[in-house]
Amino acid sequence: MVLSFLFPARCVLLMGDEAIRVYDTQADGANLVDAVPWSAEDFEDTLSDLISNRCKGKPVLIVNDMVEQHYRKERVPVATPFDRAAIVKRKLAGLFQNYPVRAALGLKRRRTPGAAKLGRNIPGRMYLFAGMPVTEALKKTMKAIEKSMARLNGFVFLPVESASMVSRLALKIRGTTPQEDMTRWTIFIGQHHGGGLRQIVVRDGELALTRMTPIIDTDLNPDDWARDVVQEFKSTMGYLARFGYEAHDGLDIIVVCGNAPTAYFERHFQTDGTLHLMSSLDVADKLGLQITAQDDIRYADPIHAAWIGQKRSFALPLTPDFYTRIAVPREAVLFCMVLLAGAIAWLGFNIFFDMQKASAVRNDLIYAQQQQAMARTNLEQVKQREDETGYNFLKVENVLDIYERINSGRIDTENLIRRLGIALRPGIWYTSMRVEQSRNPEFRSFDQNAGTDPVRSFYDISLETQLDETMTADEAFRLVNRLQRNLRQLFPDTEVVVTRHIADVNYSARMSGQADEQNRSEERVSRSASLMIRGLSL
Repeated sequence: MVLSFLFPARCVLLMGDEAIRVYDTQADGANLVDAVPWSAEDFEDTLSDLISNRCKGKPVLIVNDMVEQHYRKERVPVATPFDRAAIVKRKLAGLFQNYPVRAALGLKRRRTPGAAKLGRNIPGRMYLFAGMPVTEALKKTMKAIEKSMARLNGFVFLPVESASMVSRLALKIRGTTPQEDMTRWTIFIGQHHGGGLRQIVVRDGELALTRMTPIIDTDLNPDDWARDVVQEFKSTMGYLARFGYEAHDGLDIIVVCGNAPTAYFERHFQTDGTLHLMSSLDVADKLGLQITAQDDIRYADPIHAAWIGQKRSFALPLTPDFYTRIAVPREAVLFCMVLLAGAIAWLGFNIFFDMQKASAVRNDLIYAQQQQAMARTNLEQVKQREDETGYNFLKVENVLDIYERINSGRIDTENLIRRLGIALRPGIWYTSMRVEQSRNPEFRSFDQNAGTDPVRSFYDISLETQLDETMTADEAFRLVNRLQRNLRQLFPDTEVVVTRHIADVNYSARMSGQADEQNRSEERVSRSASLMIRGLSL
């Protein structure tokens, strides 16, 4: 129901003179549900039950196909959009003051050869005005819809809405005919259930004339039915001259009939137009529609129901007071339902992701609790061993590990000292060296070639240096920096820092410019510095 605008699925009520026919329509066709005569005693209950149960409460579309509908074409003078709407409303009320069900449709502006002679180039715009009285049949239909609690989707006139179908069918029949050879006039003739013959005349894609006339409705003698159809067609042709029809405009005549009367039609349709005799199934196939299989394929009303039922918007929607009284509250209910559904969906969306987050937090908490339990167990075991022996096993294990690494040759002392010596330059030497395991966690990684013990050990090397006493402060400073650069080159994967520079030399003393340069260059002081190599893997 909510998606009926995008994918039309409606319950179409086709109002005829004898009965109302109920069609269940989808996007591609219509299925006849049932027909309810107007004279039925339980009309309202029966129709309400068909809408609610057989059509499953789909939105209801009322299509009026009764004789009691009236049309007028009038010109509205040039005016602003606001003023034009007021003029159209007043003219509509004046033309159909006794018909509460009424509406107006603005026709397209066209400039064609000979239009000035026919008066069609007069300033202003042509409008199609339509109206009908509030009949007893209409009242009963509205009461049945109100009982069904279904949403009222629209109220339209069949000829106006089917004009587009006639134009589309004419194009489909002619196929790839060049534009200059296209006909301007098309007459669609079809028998409807209940005895009415509906003729729809379209000019340039717009409704020009429509007639509903009662004729014999029997298949006992097809020629009698065909004779009546030809007679009504001749009457319609008599009207067309007053609407500006000329033979050179071109005319397509489409007659929906069975197979029996085709020969009669071909003999008696005396006209300059092109005659097309088709069954209702042929028409539906041309339009890409699907209709319920019929005993008599000359009936055209299922085609109209299928075409109008799948339309997303209507050419001339009618909105009388009683329509508004039913439709507006139910549209408001539908809007609230959609709004509520959206709120529920949004709430469910947020609840789902909150549950996902809560589940992830709960899993992390369980994992952390497991790790804590394991750590507590290990700690209790170590404490129990210490209490039993009186030794600090963690310290003993660290000492043994260092010892084993030294004995296994992992610390190449000779190579270490050799590289440290290469870094030295004349005037500076080492006074002490201290090697200890690095405590910085970033210098612990996994070595895939380390065998059963995949954890590599990193060390920090602390170096104390002494410089020649005959050097000036600037010479000593540069020599310490040179030693730092040499160590970085010899130990590229480490961090070499000067932890303590030579005494009495800092940035302000060297760069302030307040000390006497000659006296400072001749200064003779004792110099010493400390360096550290961090993260050395041996």
